[in-house]
Amino acid sequence: LGFDFPFYEGTYTQTNISSNGYLTFDTAAREQLFLNIRPPSDQLPNAMIAPMWDDLVPGTDGSVFYANGSKDEVDYFAVQWNLFSRFKETPTVTFEAILFENGNILFQYDEMNGILNEATIGIEDGDGVDGIAYIHNDLGLGNQVAVLFTRPGESRRAKLTPLYSGGFVIADKA
Repeated sequence: LGFDFPFYEGTYTQTNISSNGYLTFDTAAREQLFLNIRPPSDQLPNAMIAPMWDDLVPGTDGSVFYANGSKDEVDYFAVQWNLFSRFKETPTVTFEAILFENGNILFQYDEMNGILNEATIGIEDGDGVDGIAYIHNDLGLGNQVAVLFTRPGESRRAKLTPLYSGGFVIADKA
């Protein structure tokens, strides 16, 4: 990445890029998982950033570009999926994810064609316990759309595990 990237409770210096439209910091999830699920989920991949997780393949002229750089004294790492299509379809999509050294994440969508309501757009922590599903198998993507995830300050974050536990006890007032 070229810098230490804070993501949920971890800090990462490298990522794995999937042809299926996501990044992961989870070394156990290097295989190409194409069945997108709603985050958060303890299923792989975890520690995931998904600008468009779907069953994608590079089109005839498709490719993945990545680069790091700096703008206004803020380092970033960008990955672009250029001219990809859903498996066995011809319309193509071009989109990118930009990771900023402050933990912010920007998704940008350029040319979005074909079936766009069967993908997952979101982020998920390393345990699969915390995450945000911006879109899951629904409408919302289009040309020239951008989605920004802003990392909250340290005092604004909390993590509770396990995912489905807890409750309130109400005392009998009799």
